[in-house]
Amino acid sequence: MPDAGVAARVRGYVAEGELIARCLQDLTFGARIIRQAPGLSAVAILLISLVIGGNATVYSMVNSILVSPATGVNGDDILVIRHADLGSTITDPFISFPNFEDYARQATSITDLVGWSTERLTLGTPAGHFALPGGLVTANYFETFGVKVAHGRGLALSDDDAQDGLAVVISQRVWAERFDQAADVVGRAISINRVAATIVGVTPPGFAGATLTPGEELWLPIRAYFRLTGGESRLTDRSQPTVLVAGRLNGSASISTARAEMATLSARIRSSYPDAFTTYSPQGVVPIQNPRTIVSRYSASALLPIADIAPTFLAVFSVVTLLTLVVVCANVANLLLGRTVERQRDLAVRRALGASRTRIVRILLAEAATLAIAAWIASSVLTWWTSRALLRVIEPRPGLLADARPDWTLAAYGALLALLATFACSIAPTLRALKVQILPLLKSGEHSIARGPSRLATWLVVVQLAFSVLLATSAGLAYRSMTKLGSASLEFDPANLLLVTVRLGEGPADSSNDPVDATTAVAALERVRGRLATTAGVEAVSYMRRIPGATLLSTTPIRRDEQRAAHAFVRHVGPDYLRTLGLTTIAGRELTATDRQGDRRVATINQRLAMELFDNEPPLGNSLFIGERKERVEIVGVVPGALFDGPTRDPHPRYLFVAEQQTPTGPSTDPSFIVRHRGGIEAMAPVVSRAIAEIDVSLPIVSLTTMQERLALVTELETSIVRLLACFAALSLVIATLGHYAVATFNVRRRTRECGIRMALGASPKRMKAAALREALVHTTAGLAVGLALSAAVALGFRSLLFGVAPIDPITYVGVVVLFTILSLVASCQSARRASNISVVDALREE
Repeated sequence: MPDAGVAARVRGYVAEGELIARCLQDLTFGARIIRQAPGLSAVAILLISLVIGGNATVYSMVNSILVSPATGVNGDDILVIRHADLGSTITDPFISFPNFEDYARQATSITDLVGWSTERLTLGTPAGHFALPGGLVTANYFETFGVKVAHGRGLALSDDDAQDGLAVVISQRVWAERFDQAADVVGRAISINRVAATIVGVTPPGFAGATLTPGEELWLPIRAYFRLTGGESRLTDRSQPTVLVAGRLNGSASISTARAEMATLSARIRSSYPDAFTTYSPQGVVPIQNPRTIVSRYSASALLPIADIAPTFLAVFSVVTLLTLVVVCANVANLLLGRTVERQRDLAVRRALGASRTRIVRILLAEAATLAIAAWIASSVLTWWTSRALLRVIEPRPGLLADARPDWTLAAYGALLALLATFACSIAPTLRALKVQILPLLKSGEHSIARGPSRLATWLVVVQLAFSVLLATSAGLAYRSMTKLGSASLEFDPANLLLVTVRLGEGPADSSNDPVDATTAVAALERVRGRLATTAGVEAVSYMRRIPGATLLSTTPIRRDEQRAAHAFVRHVGPDYLRTLGLTTIAGRELTATDRQGDRRVATINQRLAMELFDNEPPLGNSLFIGERKERVEIVGVVPGALFDGPTRDPHPRYLFVAEQQTPTGPSTDPSFIVRHRGGIEAMAPVVSRAIAEIDVSLPIVSLTTMQERLALVTELETSIVRLLACFAALSLVIATLGHYAVATFNVRRRTRECGIRMALGASPKRMKAAALREALVHTTAGLAVGLALSAAVALGFRSLLFGVAPIDPITYVGVVVLFTILSLVASCQSARRASNISVVDALREE
């Protein structure tokens, strides 16, 4: 019996060895396709490598944004915690500080919980005052995120006491730009919002916080900061969402355990404090109606709004990837199908000599796998060379996709696409090979008489054209929409407009204890405005609370009475706002410096709001009521229907302007001056900066940009999507053209005998050329019909994303039809010329 067992094992080893030997032999036969059909192999490898390389590059960007940790962060086992509303698609990442402290004390599955928030801070040094984004963090911030401080130390629990002022960790960039990389920077005395502080450490290069944006430059203990700047109520107010929260997963726990525990803790907190779950909205802080706690894996974007729209983006990206892959696979499958038809006699001979259908299928799969593996290698090289170039084209902001570089995940993604391509490209040739009849094909000459293109081959051409048309039409509609958006008339000239944002307050932006009161703040704004107005080269100056491109573009209810109301954008602006934009009122006057605090509050409205609330009645002298508080204002002017916030989804917005100096709560912490100037921005920017410093040297400038640059930010995301679509559409066009040319050429070659017979029966070369072109146009027409129908269905589904363009846009659709018709003719001309130049004698001599 033992001998029988050994024999069985030996037979098993022998069988396994024979199987491996057969597989190696199949792979060897498959690899011969590169030598036997170099032209077909080159085209197939080029097509597959293009689609894999293009998709792999985009995958690297998606992976960088949605999966990668922030630079310098060790993201292993880190989880983020946020609150969500069951009825909302966007979750709020901020949690009140008392709730965070409860989680930190009671959670066991998640340890080392850290809370942090971002505030704009004023850094005071002997060289001046600078407005910088800073992180208000708990003492374990750097340890939890695995950030090793380059110089000095991180924050400690003792720093919360702030006995000797604030302890501050600065970034490498601040160390280089503000302290000239001084070796003795640790221990230097500075000020943060005019509070004494000491530098205790410098972060490693590249680290700018744990989230993708906004990019922090200073880090200080949150408890000490709020206590010293009058915002201590934010540490005890459960209704005030204050911090982002993350922590490390306990080694003995799973993420499902952590989710269950956090759900229990949040339910416990809500039962004790029903109003403890709130969120930010355009109307301020509002309760979350149906709160739930979400625990997810950490990434640099996990706490940003993009994390909530990521599933939709990934779905769109997956569909686009699938479309381009289908286009390529249809092309390559058609080429391999033509090769299979041409090799029918060879396959019949193999079957007659004893090869099974399974063996034939394995050989065809091996050929397709050879092409896919070679294409994967070529695409990997292509991706390494093109990823950086493509990033420069579609990256919204420099540095946003800094981690979008090829790595092992990119190689694995490319290998997966290559595997899918192998399977897809093999279906049609395999089905054809399984239908091979042995006896008819063994008759002499039978293998060379082509029966014309198969229905399957024709449909493959139609499919790849249809999906190429869909991509091209989508890109065309997106481009047309962006063109309309970019060329929309603003009704004012954005050229020669300089936007200067300053840091006016010195406390937390929404703190009721802000040391700068309304009267003092308005006086400071007026002093700066007056100084800038007298600066050489300046034509007009005003200020405003909101600049184009800012977030939370929301409307406010405006009522004339209980029956007549509308929603409008409410904008707080300074004197001479219209004149600075180069506009004049249609009726009445604009807001001026004579509109002071304590006088009756006045406002101007734009034409559309005036028409909706007053019809044909004159609005001047009437009163309107703003928001839920029904703040009363008197209308003193009607302004033109300009797009004051830049191009938006609403081409006819409603606006109401109120005087900033009349606002009871005073101006915002970060107001912006708008300066109409002559000459170039290079000369004007330093002049404006010096003029502001003359009024208050401690008044830091947050940002200085042009109106045109700011307006470009409004459509930043849409522009990136259009560029991405354009890249895929261009890739699809190249693939479709190459594939159409290759298939047409291959069909003519394998039908040489048929063409010779037709010419022998009287067909002229001109007629043969016309027949080849006619066949190509028939395929193109079918592909265009299917593709345009798909495009119309998709465009109708996404019509809300289009601006000024109908889903069935004649210009786009006609352009796509003309483009693909021309490409089809160009791709078919060479094969048509070859069909017309076939020698009848040589064709008839072929077996």
